[in-house]
Amino acid sequence: SVWEPAHWAIAVAGSYLNFSGPPPILGAVTCRDLPRCTKASADFTTILQRRFPAGSSEKALENALTLQGFIAPTEDAHMLSYGWGHLPCSKSVSVLWTADGRGTIKTIDGQYSAGCT
Repeated sequence: SVWEPAHWAIAVAGSYLNFSGPPPILGAVTCRDLPRCTKASADFTTILQRRFPAGSSEKALENALTLQGFIAPTEDAHMLSYGWGHLPCSKSVSVLWTADGRGTIKTIDGQYSAGCT
């Protein structure tokens, strides 16, 4: 996986701004194995890989996700996150990808996180 521990913490902590519910790209995916959300993360990754397979345009990915409310929680140019819920309990999804020099996607991973502070 291309996820580093710092990315996880930033994605979870930095994106609790949306009170309108999950993003449309998530479909019916939900976390049922709190607090890990392992299956939901795998299911989200599958959705992303089908919609944006290797060789797809990273600009198309960025445009599609930002139209759904995803934001860049860090200066990392290859990560977008979306959070929803009401504190103290919230959920978030993040997308992290790698791309080649031509702006085509090489790898893509999704992460679903949920928890209460």
